[in-house]
Amino acid sequence: MKDHRKIRNDHTFSYGNKFCLIDSPLKHSIANQKIEIRNTSKKGFTAHFAGRQLKVSEVIEPNKVTIQELEIHKKLAVLALVGKLGNVSAASRQSGVSRDTIYRHLKLVKQGGPDALKRQETPNLRHKNRSDAELEQIVIDFSLETPHLGQQQVSLQLKAKKNVDVSSAGVRYIWLSEDVNTMALCVQRARSAESA
Repeated sequence: MKDHRKIRNDHTFSYGNKFCLIDSPLKHSIANQKIEIRNTSKKGFTAHFAGRQLKVSEVIEPNKVTIQELEIHKKLAVLALVGKLGNVSAASRQSGVSRDTIYRHLKLVKQGGPDALKRQETPNLRHKNRSDAELEQIVIDFSLETPHLGQQQVSLQLKAKKNVDVSSAGVRYIWLSEDVNTMALCVQRARSAESA
C-alpha cells in the first residue's frame, strides 16, 4: 500500500499513530514536501523521497515546550553549518534558510547566547511597510461614516474633501488590517463604537 505525508519544518511527519524524524543526510531542506510511504503488513512501512528510501526513526510527539526547543535546535544546527562551511551563502542554500535570517540568528547568539533564539512575542510590533497610524485612523473613520462607498470612492473623496492622498489599494489594505473590508463589518464596527 502506498500513501503520502507532508514533511513538517523540523523534518518530521506522522504516520499510523507514530511520529517520525528523517535521519537521512539531505543536501537541501525538504520541509513542506510530500514523501511516499510504502506499507507492507510484515515489515511495516518505509519512507521514500524522489525515488530514494529515507532513514527514519520514531520519536515522541513533542509538546509545545519541546517544539520551541526543536526550533532552537534547528536554528543552532544552521549556525553550526555556517561554522562548518565557513560561508553563510552556502549554508543558506543547503539549509533553505535565508541569509538575512542566518545573520539575524548569529547576531542574537552573539548578544544573548542560544536562549536569545527563542521566539519573542511582539504583539504591538508595527510592520515597517504599514501605513502611518494617523492616516489609517482617517481612512477608518471616513469608512465608518460612509460604509456604502467602495475603496476607489473612499480614495477619491478623501483626496477631494480632506486632502488626504491614499490609493484605493492602500484603502483596501487598511480595511483588511482593521477587519472592516465589507459594508456589514463597517456598520457593525460603527455600532460597536456608538454603544461603547
